[in-house]
Amino acid sequence: MGFLRIYLALCVVAAHANAFVPWAMHGGREAVQIFFMISGFYMALIADKYPSKLEFYCSRFLRIFIPYWFVAVGVVLACIVSGIAIDEWGVLGLYRNYSPDNNGLAGVVITAISNVTILLQDAVMFLTNDGGEKLSFTRDFGFSKHPLWLFLVIPQAWSVAVELMFYITVPFIAKLRIRSLVVILLVSVGVRLLAYMGLGLDNDPWTYRFFPFELALFVAGMLGCRFYRAKYAYLKKVVSKIDLQRWWSKSIYVIVLFLLFFMMKWLELLLGKFINENYAVLVIYLLWACLLPFLFAISKSLSWDRFVGELSYPVYLVHVFVISVVGILLKALGWSDFWWGGVSALLSLFAAWLVFAIVISPLDKHRHELAKSMAARLHGNKG
Repeated sequence: MGFLRIYLALCVVAAHANAFVPWAMHGGREAVQIFFMISGFYMALIADKYPSKLEFYCSRFLRIFIPYWFVAVGVVLACIVSGIAIDEWGVLGLYRNYSPDNNGLAGVVITAISNVTILLQDAVMFLTNDGGEKLSFTRDFGFSKHPLWLFLVIPQAWSVAVELMFYITVPFIAKLRIRSLVVILLVSVGVRLLAYMGLGLDNDPWTYRFFPFELALFVAGMLGCRFYRAKYAYLKKVVSKIDLQRWWSKSIYVIVLFLLFFMMKWLELLLGKFINENYAVLVIYLLWACLLPFLFAISKSLSWDRFVGELSYPVYLVHVFVISVVGILLKALGWSDFWWGGVSALLSLFAAWLVFAIVISPLDKHRHELAKSMAARLHGNKG
């Protein structure tokens, strides 16, 4: 599912800059939530490969935190250099010019800590601490005069915080029976619908940043994995008839995938004409959950597809910073914003390749051994 993952990452780039293709791409919310389903699928696939919960957690820690810290440190250093050189401090500007007249100290401290731990970055979207007011929850952070999320070094990493909450549950719910997973899914969807219809919480951040609501998407991916395993023999037989090793077959495969992505977006837009958009996307997510087992069966043995997919996480981490830099450059050069999305996408891919080559690829060669060693040490200290 590598091409699906990189497509979704580029959809987020387009959502934060502007579209760089002449057809409708999935929006940022849809891309993130489909990612949640893919995450559920993969976690269900690998959960039983770890001999202990602690080793699973250590492996996820290495896979998520090391690239995140690498990018975060890079962003901070780049902002410091830029600030000293041209007085453009980027995401550090608010910290440098902090004023209690704008934001309360408690909210800024919590956000600063979350920059290091990743944890609570999703919670920041539900908090407000404008100057002169107490730290409190908000129905819509868009009404805050000075939003706390502006203090996030990698603001899009709020979704990584949501993923981390799911990872905590994986060793437990991955062992549940299908009917138990279905119950969790239905309860999560039911609570979401109740919040939408009964409480009026049908706006951002409630539509895709609140973990209890998003749990249904992770579980949908896990159910997709259960289907894949149950029908493995049949899927393997079908896939064995598809040759995707020649250049022309690879080209057809990619074209068919993008046609599929376009069709799914078109169905969503069509359905949105008859029912509320928030409900339309939930229906389409059900279709995505059904597609995941087939997409994985086709692509699992394709090393080139897997490599493309590995770029999705670093693209997600670097793209907001890249977009801001490209915006400054376009303005300085006097170029039209027409190029903003396309240039940002290309540079994000290049930066993601560097992160993959420098950090992710070397780390993955030893990640399982490191996770086993970390788990053993932590277990020994605990004992």
